[in-house]
Amino acid sequence: MTKRLRQASVAALGLILAACASGTWVKSVDSTYAGNLAAAQYECERDVRQSGYYGSGLIGVVNAQNFFGNCMTAKGFYFQAPDPAQ
Repeated sequence: MTKRLRQASVAALGLILAACASGTWVKSVDSTYAGNLAAAQYECERDVRQSGYYGSGLIGVVNAQNFFGNCMTAKGFYFQAPDPAQ
């Protein structure tokens, strides 16, 4: 994968994460992660960028998004969708 294609994939990942982020990441009560949400998101995004190749196109973006979600979960966060009743 060329550097330009990798950068485009990461940019697409950012756009998809922003578009799909209608909820929020919440820290579990029993989390041992000492950092805050912003620090965890930064660390996971950095890990996604440094970890390598996920495939191309939409599949690559979905794979990278799954990696990000797994990273956040490993840090003691969970994704909470908005309450539809509100």
